[in-house]
Amino acid sequence: MDLRNIDMKDIFSTALIVIMLPVCAVGQTSASQQDQVVHINQIQVIGSHNSYHTGIAPSEHKLIEQQNPKAMRALDYAHPPLDDQLSGGVRQLEIDVYADSKGGRYARPATSRRLQRLVCLPTRTSIRTMRWTSPASK
Repeated sequence: MDLRNIDMKDIFSTALIVIMLPVCAVGQTSASQQDQVVHINQIQVIGSHNSYHTGIAPSEHKLIEQQNPKAMRALDYAHPPLDDQLSGGVRQLEIDVYADSKGGRYARPATSRRLQRLVCLPTRTSIRTMRWTSPASK
Protein backbone atom coordinates (compact mmCIF):
# COMPACT_ATOMS: atom_id res chain seq x y z
CA MET A 1 0.00 0.00 0.00
CA ASP A 2 1.39 3.38 -1.03
CA LEU A 3 0.94 5.88 1.83
CA ARG A 4 1.70 8.81 -0.44
CA ASN A 5 -1.70 8.50 -2.22
CA ILE A 6 -3.83 8.60 0.97
CA ASP A 7 -5.88 11.78 1.19
CA MET A 8 -6.21 13.65 4.51
CA LYS A 9 -9.99 13.79 4.01
CA ASP A 10 -10.12 10.00 3.96
CA ILE A 11 -8.07 9.76 7.17
CA PHE A 12 -10.26 12.33 8.91
CA SER A 13 -13.52 10.66 7.76
CA THR A 14 -12.36 7.23 8.90
CA ALA A 15 -11.20 8.57 12.27
CA LEU A 16 -14.52 10.37 12.77
CA ILE A 17 -16.50 7.19 12.03
CA VAL A 18 -14.34 5.14 14.40
CA ILE A 19 -14.83 7.70 17.19
CA MET A 20 -18.59 8.30 16.65
CA LEU A 21 -19.68 4.67 16.20
CA PRO A 22 -19.51 3.77 19.90
CA VAL A 23 -21.16 7.08 20.86
CA CYS A 24 -24.08 6.40 18.50
CA ALA A 25 -24.46 2.85 19.80
CA VAL A 26 -24.69 4.13 23.39
CA GLY A 27 -27.40 6.61 22.33
CA GLN A 28 -29.63 3.81 20.97
CA THR A 29 -32.13 2.47 23.48
CA SER A 30 -34.92 -0.01 23.05
CA ALA A 31 -38.53 0.66 24.02
CA SER A 32 -38.21 -1.56 27.07
CA GLN A 33 -35.08 0.32 28.16
CA GLN A 34 -36.95 3.61 27.75
CA ASP A 35 -39.83 2.23 29.86
CA GLN A 36 -37.33 1.69 32.65
CA VAL A 37 -36.20 5.32 32.42
CA VAL A 38 -39.40 7.26 31.61
CA HIS A 39 -42.50 6.33 33.59
CA ILE A 40 -46.06 7.20 32.59
CA ASN A 41 -46.38 9.69 35.45
CA GLN A 42 -43.33 11.56 34.14
CA ILE A 43 -44.83 12.34 30.72
CA GLN A 44 -46.30 15.78 30.19
CA VAL A 45 -48.10 17.11 27.14
CA ILE A 46 -49.76 20.41 26.29
CA GLY A 47 -53.53 20.09 26.22
CA SER A 48 -56.70 22.15 26.03
CA HIS A 49 -59.86 21.88 28.13
CA ASN A 50 -63.13 21.93 26.12
CA SER A 51 -60.92 22.01 23.04
CA TYR A 52 -63.79 22.65 20.64
CA HIS A 53 -65.09 25.73 22.55
CA THR A 54 -65.28 28.66 20.14
CA GLY A 55 -67.06 31.09 22.44
CA ILE A 56 -70.61 32.11 23.29
CA ALA A 57 -72.98 33.86 20.89
CA PRO A 58 -73.07 37.62 21.56
CA SER A 59 -76.80 37.58 22.41
CA GLU A 60 -76.36 34.74 24.90
CA HIS A 61 -73.21 36.42 26.25
CA LYS A 62 -75.22 39.55 27.07
CA LEU A 63 -78.03 37.56 28.74
CA ILE A 64 -75.68 35.50 30.93
CA GLU A 65 -73.71 38.60 31.86
CA GLN A 66 -76.88 40.37 32.99
CA GLN A 67 -78.05 37.40 35.05
CA ASN A 68 -74.72 36.21 36.45
CA PRO A 69 -71.61 38.28 35.66
CA LYS A 70 -69.34 35.98 37.67
CA ALA A 71 -70.46 32.93 35.67
CA MET A 72 -69.95 34.85 32.43
CA ARG A 73 -66.35 35.65 33.35
CA ALA A 74 -65.73 31.92 33.87
CA LEU A 75 -67.37 31.02 30.54
CA ASP A 76 -65.85 33.85 28.51
CA TYR A 77 -63.07 32.06 26.63
CA ALA A 78 -62.52 30.52 23.23
CA HIS A 79 -60.05 28.15 21.61
CA PRO A 80 -58.76 28.25 18.04
CA PRO A 81 -59.95 25.51 15.65
CA LEU A 82 -58.66 22.01 16.47
CA ASP A 83 -56.24 21.85 13.51
CA ASP A 84 -54.66 25.15 14.62
CA GLN A 85 -54.30 23.83 18.18
CA LEU A 86 -52.61 20.65 16.93
CA SER A 87 -50.31 22.62 14.63
CA GLY A 88 -49.40 24.81 17.60
CA GLY A 89 -48.22 21.87 19.72
CA VAL A 90 -51.34 20.77 21.61
CA ARG A 91 -51.23 16.99 22.04
CA GLN A 92 -54.20 16.40 24.35
CA LEU A 93 -57.72 17.37 23.34
CA GLU A 94 -60.83 17.18 25.48
CA ILE A 95 -63.95 16.65 23.43
CA ASP A 96 -67.15 15.81 25.30
CA VAL A 97 -69.50 13.53 23.37
CA TYR A 98 -72.96 12.77 24.73
CA ALA A 99 -75.48 10.23 23.48
CA ASP A 100 -78.77 11.72 22.31
CA SER A 101 -80.61 8.56 21.31
CA LYS A 102 -84.03 10.24 21.04
CA GLY A 103 -82.87 13.47 19.47
CA GLY A 104 -83.66 17.02 20.54
CA ARG A 105 -81.79 17.04 23.83
CA TYR A 106 -79.51 19.87 22.68
CA ALA A 107 -81.71 21.46 20.01
CA ARG A 108 -82.72 24.42 22.14
CA PRO A 109 -80.23 25.29 24.91
CA ALA A 110 -81.67 26.96 28.02
CA THR A 111 -79.97 30.30 27.33
CA SER A 112 -81.45 30.38 23.82
CA ARG A 113 -84.94 29.67 25.20
CA ARG A 114 -84.61 32.39 27.86
CA LEU A 115 -83.34 34.88 25.32
CA GLN A 116 -86.17 34.01 22.96
CA ARG A 117 -88.75 34.62 25.73
CA LEU A 118 -87.13 37.89 26.83
CA VAL A 119 -87.08 39.49 23.40
CA CYS A 120 -90.23 37.71 22.10
CA LEU A 121 -88.58 36.15 19.08
CA PRO A 122 -90.62 33.70 17.03
CA THR A 123 -89.53 30.06 17.03
CA ARG A 124 -87.47 29.23 13.94
CA THR A 125 -86.62 25.89 12.46
CA SER A 126 -83.24 25.94 10.80
CA ILE A 127 -80.94 23.29 9.39
CA ARG A 128 -78.86 23.69 12.56
CA THR A 129 -81.94 23.04 14.74
CA MET A 130 -82.94 20.03 12.62
CA ARG A 131 -79.44 18.59 13.04
CA TRP A 132 -79.74 18.89 16.83
CA THR A 133 -83.19 17.26 16.87
CA SER A 134 -82.09 14.04 15.15
CA PRO A 135 -80.86 11.06 17.20
CA ALA A 136 -77.03 10.97 17.27
CA SER A 137 -73.99 11.51 19.46
CA LYS A 138 -73.32 15.18 20.07
